[in-house]
Amino acid sequence: MDFALKDPSPYPTLVELILEQILQRPSQSAVIQEECHITFSQLDLYARIVAHQLSSHSLANEDVVGLLTSQGAQHIIGQVGILYAGGTVLPLDPTLTDDEIQMRLKAANVKYLISDSRHHGRHTVAHDLVLTGGVSDGLVPWATQWLGEIPFPLLAKFPLKLAHDHRSHIFFTTGTTGVPKAVQVLARGIARLQNFWNSDTQTRDGPQSVGHINSVGFDISLLDIWGALISGCTITVLDRELCLNPDWLASTLKQKAITAMFFSSSLFSIVSRANPTAFSSLDCLFVGGEAPSLLAVETVLRNGPPNHLFNAYGPTECSILATTHELTLCDVNQGRLPLGRPLNDTEVFVLNEKLEEIVGEGSGELALGGIGLARGYLNDVANTSKAFICIPDKRVPGTTMTLYRTGDLVQRYENGDIVWRARLNNEVKIHGYRVNLGIVEETLINTGLLMSAAVVKLLSADGLTASLVAGVTFKDCNTDYSQLLLMKARKVLPHYMVPQVVSLASLPVNRNGKTDRKELEKLLLKAHDITPDSNFFLLGATSLNVASLTILAREVLGVSLSARAVYERPTLEQLASHIDRVIGGDVLNDIEKSKQQWQSDARLAEALVLPDGHCPDWTSEGEGRIFLTGATGFVAAHLLHQLLLLPAVQGIKCLVRAKSPEHGSQRILENLIKYGIQVSEYQSSKIIPVLGDLSHPTFGLKDHAFEDLGRWTSIIFHLGAQVNYNQPYTVHRPANVLGTLHILKLLVTGRPKGLQYISSIAAVGPTGLLKRNAVSEEEPIDDYIDCLVYENGYAQSQWVADMIMQSLIRRKFPIAVHRLGFVLCHSETGIGNRDDFMSRLVTDCINLGAYPLLPNQRKELLPVDYAVTAILAISSSTRNLGRIFHITPDYESTSLDMLDVFREIQSLLDIPLVGLPYHQWLAQLQLRGMAKDLRTAPLMPMLTEKVYGDKTRWEIYEFMAKFRTDNTREALIAAQLGELIGKSAMDRNTLARYLAFIQQNGE
Repeated sequence: MDFALKDPSPYPTLVELILEQILQRPSQSAVIQEECHITFSQLDLYARIVAHQLSSHSLANEDVVGLLTSQGAQHIIGQVGILYAGGTVLPLDPTLTDDEIQMRLKAANVKYLISDSRHHGRHTVAHDLVLTGGVSDGLVPWATQWLGEIPFPLLAKFPLKLAHDHRSHIFFTTGTTGVPKAVQVLARGIARLQNFWNSDTQTRDGPQSVGHINSVGFDISLLDIWGALISGCTITVLDRELCLNPDWLASTLKQKAITAMFFSSSLFSIVSRANPTAFSSLDCLFVGGEAPSLLAVETVLRNGPPNHLFNAYGPTECSILATTHELTLCDVNQGRLPLGRPLNDTEVFVLNEKLEEIVGEGSGELALGGIGLARGYLNDVANTSKAFICIPDKRVPGTTMTLYRTGDLVQRYENGDIVWRARLNNEVKIHGYRVNLGIVEETLINTGLLMSAAVVKLLSADGLTASLVAGVTFKDCNTDYSQLLLMKARKVLPHYMVPQVVSLASLPVNRNGKTDRKELEKLLLKAHDITPDSNFFLLGATSLNVASLTILAREVLGVSLSARAVYERPTLEQLASHIDRVIGGDVLNDIEKSKQQWQSDARLAEALVLPDGHCPDWTSEGEGRIFLTGATGFVAAHLLHQLLLLPAVQGIKCLVRAKSPEHGSQRILENLIKYGIQVSEYQSSKIIPVLGDLSHPTFGLKDHAFEDLGRWTSIIFHLGAQVNYNQPYTVHRPANVLGTLHILKLLVTGRPKGLQYISSIAAVGPTGLLKRNAVSEEEPIDDYIDCLVYENGYAQSQWVADMIMQSLIRRKFPIAVHRLGFVLCHSETGIGNRDDFMSRLVTDCINLGAYPLLPNQRKELLPVDYAVTAILAISSSTRNLGRIFHITPDYESTSLDMLDVFREIQSLLDIPLVGLPYHQWLAQLQLRGMAKDLRTAPLMPMLTEKVYGDKTRWEIYEFMAKFRTDNTREALIAAQLGELIGKSAMDRNTLARYLAFIQQNGE
């Protein structure tokens, strides 16, 4: 990796900059600590003495010198002296354990160590220098002793002339991986911070008095020390204990006339909560280290802020800081804190997954370039090559530039603001789902209820299950708003990302002022307080815990407890009462009540009345205005893409849950990219996000907006649905039943229009139980209710919605129903939905080397491009309204059952795959789950819960009926797409592409 600059550095060297300040202000205090004042000229003299002592032991250029002293004047003198001698400073935080310090000394091959009297003797190296004398005597005795022994000409040769790219410092940083890496900071990166403290925004005369409170083991301390010295500022050393007493901090800042400081975000949050006026005496305050709390920023800005409050961003690998932004209440009101403008000669890029620059709006990884780049990691070529990359420099064709990949996910908005969102490597797996903890934390903070939040993954005592737990500090520390917080979070996050919440007085911080997640885990593990009223799911239970509970109920109590019962009775008291009823035999009554509710819900649309007039051809001139739901799903993404390609389409309004239209567009476009779909700027301009929720009447829109939407729309494509294989009907009802009812209300609002309702063959449930050989498209599905009592809430909600549609079709409503089979992937790219049932199942079976033997069980697998083309062909003719279509493999063709699928997988991958009886396969799968994360973990209730005799929910799908496709075949032939019928089923080539896709994606 080449870290050399293409052009010479425009700044003097670091040593030249400090000499310039020494000449300009020799008698000004450079460092103040308690009663000790060290002037710039004294600092220069003391540093020369240190440099001489190091050189007398043959210190070579860039030799590493460990610096183990208490924070303050001696440490600052040591740093300057090491650079005067041409060495590299390794600052060592004295609060580190001896083992931690020894690890750093060994990793950096340290042969020179400077320590003070307090820490001398903790470690032994070849050359040990002790700075004797205390701060109280101004180090005069120590300096006097050496001045009597060193001839002045020997001191005069210092400082040595250093190159711009001299390695000035090494900092060990663990980042989020926990593995220490030694970052090699270059002098040129620090030199570019000249006059940082004396910015254009400074509102006082004279140099700033910079408060030095940051740990010397934290790279931001270089801003306190070198940023101040090369800018001609005075460093005032502050007791780090001030951070623990905000009132004492506030009075100290005023008493010592501190005008400028850098504070870590975590400590800033703590202080702002306890004393929001603590920083009011400062001229400028920089906050960084991690993303600052929006609420903490607002609290300070509204309650006596400093003259200037900045968001400061920068990894150690870019020499302390890369960007800054002055924060205002306008930022707070917008709900985002921009990272700001690049600092001197820093270059900022947003990269996509292919490491290509994203121009304009977009979300991606932040990458940094320019003079501030470090020289990679010491003796660590592998990590250096991963983090520091070369990409083409489009500004100078034929050349490349070196960038540092920060690992930070950012969003760039239309106005150019770049906002931090999360750590890309802050992902954990929760029962097969990938969860970015930063996104969860951001969502919790954005509720406006919290000062701070940190989320961790905690394992259960037996190590078999895991849950997300959030440690939070509420804005109102006297009230616990946990229930309200979770309610708000559930509106934004998928169920598996909603954490358990534990309220804390404050979040623990480490010696660098960042949130100490290890300590947080210890606190949260002690925080459980379970009572009969405790909610199973608010305690962090997941679908895997539900599965474990149903198994335990059967093994310990001899009770068949359904997953539905657990979801519908989440408190321990409610569940215990239900178990008593089950033991008493009062279960059949529950089944009958459920059936009665489904049948009642199937009549919800009886009062709807169609508007007068004829349904238009949505593809005709002057029409082409589409309302689409489910745009952030898999099938809908492909349907949206195909609609955008049609010249007749004028605009597509997409219902989406989002905070703003920009956020809505971002979600939709990111979903397209997720499935390998590219759209042009012109095509994307046709996408119009409609912010709303299916489960809300009028989608949450104002009445007039809903009416306008009804008048605007030419056709409705309804694909939106909640899909969860474990949750009961009551959980699916709001989105899938009431949501469909709300779509139907839009259908009858305004002018006439058609509705294309995308359903699922799940609506008829496990047909094998009824001994049916075939299911025709037009037959009533009333009788299938008897199968569905053994199914999950999703299938039950689909039956209800399908029944509603059939009743309206009989009343001549312009509706077409498309019952889809299992849409697996795109036939050409192999890209599918990595979070669906098949992806999880196939991945775990491959890893296990075994699959379940389930005879004549078909998922009716089909390619998404066939499904979407068929839907569009059917929807393009008004003659197809009032009919039902099975979008499944053609009835006359041979579709693969599950045994065929796994035999093909074995052949394509050339791997051993053994077919096992179902319960033997399940036992092996669960055993593997004790040691490794299973992708099928979220499906465990479905896989384990016995619902029909000794059969589980999956097993009852054996000996399925086939789905007739007469209407679909007729419609495709009428649309002159008869050749498409032969492409309705998955073939070997498509399956091969799909397997390549899931393997490429780390499955």
